[in-house]
Amino acid sequence: MNLVMLNEAVQSTKIEGTQVTLDEVLEVEAHSRKINKDIQEVLNYYHALREGMNRLAVLPLSTRLFKEMHVTLISLVLSAVLWRLQRIFRRNHS
Repeated sequence: MNLVMLNEAVQSTKIEGTQVTLDEVLEVEAHSRKINKDIQEVLNYYHALREGMNRLAVLPLSTRLFKEMHVTLISLVLSAVLWRLQRIFRRNHS
C-alpha cells in the first residue's frame, strides 16, 4: 500500500465524518483488526485514488478522470451496501 495515498484517504474521508486513524486502517490490512464502516470507506477512497493514478497514464487530469474515479468509489460503496442487505435479508428469513 502507498502510505501517502492511504493517509490522503484517511484525511479526505474525515470530511465525510469518518473517525479512523491511519494506524487503524493498517491494522486491518495486517489482519489484526476487524473492518468497520469507517475503515471500509477509507479503503474505498484509497482504491478510487489508485485507479485514478493508474488512469493518468492514459488520460489527462480532467473531468472525465474524476468522473471515472467517482464511479469506482460509488460502485464499491454500493456493492458493500448490497452485500450487507443480503446478509440482513438471509438472517431475517431463515
